[in-house]
Amino acid sequence: MFRLHPQQGYIHEIAGKCGIKTAMIYHPIPTKTCDEKAALLGWPSSRVVKALYLCNGGSYVGLVTPETGQPIDFKTAISDGLEITKSKAGRYRFNGTPTGMTYGTCTPFIHTPSAGKEISKIIIADPFGLKDTIVDISVGGETDDAFLTSMHIPYNAIYEILYRRFGEDFVQKQHHQN
Repeated sequence: MFRLHPQQGYIHEIAGKCGIKTAMIYHPIPTKTCDEKAALLGWPSSRVVKALYLCNGGSYVGLVTPETGQPIDFKTAISDGLEITKSKAGRYRFNGTPTGMTYGTCTPFIHTPSAGKEISKIIIADPFGLKDTIVDISVGGETDDAFLTSMHIPYNAIYEILYRRFGEDFVQKQHHQN
């Protein structure tokens, strides 16, 4: 069974201190997409959260969002989150994945040393007002077990845990998504 990386120990530590319930889930078959996981769980896709990492040649910016079924306006989300022009935000592209993740296992719960270095910011969008809704998120990893493992957690708890661990300069909550 898959376990969180030691550099993700803050998740359960902060969750415990804040009374946040988390559940590690081990699935019977591997998944790589939100739609695959939603079908496996019998949940609407909007309750499966994805973490997307974009890079402009320097560090990554993470965009955490429920599966909307619609194209994501990356320029607006990054422009708003980093307070830069849409033109500059348009320079961000998908280019690999941060340490401890592979495509299909990306998570908002990064390895601690990546914060502020490899990953400059994480932006959490909530286009559906999920708040305390239990969602499914990947937990990262680079082994076959990582595609079988996820966590169930209230959507707001993702922000709360990242905020308490890395601070307000690192994580931002957006209540809209264009």
